[in-house]
Amino acid sequence: RLATGPVLSRLFGAERWAARDAEQRHRCSISLTSAAFSLLIVAVGLFDLAFPDPAVVADPIYGESALGQFGATQVVGFFAWNIFAENATGWAGWPNLIHHLCCMVTFVFFQYPFCPRVASGLMLFEMSTPALATFKILQFLGLEATPLYRIARVLFAVLFFIFRLALGIPLTIGWYSDMYDLTQDPRREVHSASIFYVSLVLPVPFMLI
Repeated sequence: RLATGPVLSRLFGAERWAARDAEQRHRCSISLTSAAFSLLIVAVGLFDLAFPDPAVVADPIYGESALGQFGATQVVGFFAWNIFAENATGWAGWPNLIHHLCCMVTFVFFQYPFCPRVASGLMLFEMSTPALATFKILQFLGLEATPLYRIARVLFAVLFFIFRLALGIPLTIGWYSDMYDLTQDPRREVHSASIFYVSLVLPVPFMLI
């Protein structure tokens, strides 16, 4: 909050920022931090997909991507922080907690060489977060009547549909298909992490929320 407060005060005016109560300033800070995280993680995902590591090209299942694993650690760290930040001043609700825990569990396993392209694809889900954070901040600041608020709402809906539904659903189905093929291929060794992944039929759909 020490970093985000001055930024938001400069962007929207010191008087308006000072008029917000502690809870509103806290929620604005979480939203701005979420937007910054999402920009970083989308950049990691895009770069890792556009310029894959040779090991990933040779083996999309077990190939190792140092950049992808770095991104996975950032995701785990962010959602661990988000759980504490959102509940620091009051219970944020079960849907948020379940979503964050599912993201953490999924990306903990992505920290090891396993399906790095899927991990990078899931990072692109965050493409809609800056728009979400923007209209949330404007809402907390009492600026719902502004054109920027309306633009952010529309942009969020469009990006959510493109990256979390149009991209996310086929990606999820393809992942499950790859896992099934892996377990059926006698030429491939099924690592213990892979067996566990096959059982993870719930986390990724929750990430679409």
